[in-house]
Amino acid sequence: MKNISLHLVLLLAFCCSAVAGDISRIGGPPRLQGVKHKILVLEFDSPQLSDWGRDISQIIAQQVLGTIEGVTSVGVINLRQTETRIELTPKRIHEEALNQNALVVIWGEFYEDSTDVWLHPHLRLVPREEFPVSAFGLMIPDQYSRDTLKAAIPTLQVNFAPLRLPMQTLKDLSRFYRQTVTLRESPDLNAPSTGQLQMGDTYYLIDKQNDWTKISTRSGKTGWIRHTVLDTKKQFEDLQGVVKLAQGIVQYMAGNYRLSANSFQNYLDKHAYRQDSMNRAFAHIMLGNSKFWGKEYFNRIPRDEDVSIEYYRAKQLLPGHPSPVNHLAIVNMYKMRFHPSREMIPAIEKELIEIIKTQNDLDAIGNLRIAYGMVERNLDWLAKRDGSSESAASLRSRLNEKISKLDHVAEQLKVQRIAPER
Repeated sequence: MKNISLHLVLLLAFCCSAVAGDISRIGGPPRLQGVKHKILVLEFDSPQLSDWGRDISQIIAQQVLGTIEGVTSVGVINLRQTETRIELTPKRIHEEALNQNALVVIWGEFYEDSTDVWLHPHLRLVPREEFPVSAFGLMIPDQYSRDTLKAAIPTLQVNFAPLRLPMQTLKDLSRFYRQTVTLRESPDLNAPSTGQLQMGDTYYLIDKQNDWTKISTRSGKTGWIRHTVLDTKKQFEDLQGVVKLAQGIVQYMAGNYRLSANSFQNYLDKHAYRQDSMNRAFAHIMLGNSKFWGKEYFNRIPRDEDVSIEYYRAKQLLPGHPSPVNHLAIVNMYKMRFHPSREMIPAIEKELIEIIKTQNDLDAIGNLRIAYGMVERNLDWLAKRDGSSESAASLRSRLNEKISKLDHVAEQLKVQRIAPER
């Protein structure tokens, strides 16, 4: 997609007033009490955006917002007249999210070439002291590890594969060919009406269910009508794929902060959005995250078959990608907090060191350092439990040597990253 011009950034900020309540036991994940969803759409709108482009963004926003219960507000923020998307830095996105008390930000970049429009969706967790850093803070008392987690975990960004929307299909609006058409609230002739449409009104197809079609008009009306009153030659399959993906993301987030993984699991089971490996892999990561923080895991360690398997599936779909392995490391670190074992280190060590070698990944270094630190802090207890012939002091010395080497590598990488290009 050469010479692509960026037209729109659509931010969906999922604002949850979530308070970390009682901890069931020292080091356990937080109990979130009084979880509420306050949804805010931050639409960063380019002056060059065409009318049909705005219509598309509105349809996606409506569909995504419609999947979450308890929506309390919707707002819009526009780019300044002289501002470009390049000037919308991660820092400003972060500041906007904090201003709106958002825990999660989802945005989609719309690009355009000669034949297609491309939507590149992203998901980012916003750093906040209350969640999830407070839980990890109880697990990891030293400041270095706490800072590493604060930088690596809450600011996780998930980049999905681009989705293609054929431009001509989006521009060609279908037309009604009956004088009067009644829109229904649901695909049922007895459902309440959402409005009347006249012959010649234009519409977009949003969804299909049996012999019903959901549409949205340029005037903002939305509802269900029978196929028999529509010109249905164009079904906007790619647009529907975008909507399904957006719904899946929201179902995960809604499920996660309602402390349940069921919503997103149902989405994975029932809907087949664009089946590329990256989207599928990150879907498994998100499901693993949801299970990890789910209410059913508050009082026990997440079972490997319940949580880690999602990350292993993602790892198979994205060989060599750091994200699945980093998530596996986090889950294993959590287990080590309650069932520490020297035997758990080699597998984590092998995977993360490979990432460090091939991709110079600072997050992998941070995760491996935390893993070493967790075992180091439990060495006295481990030596007594296992009756090890090797003294705790000797093991501590070896681990500290590894930690020092990692710190040296991390400093070298930081210098390389900030060094000016020559």
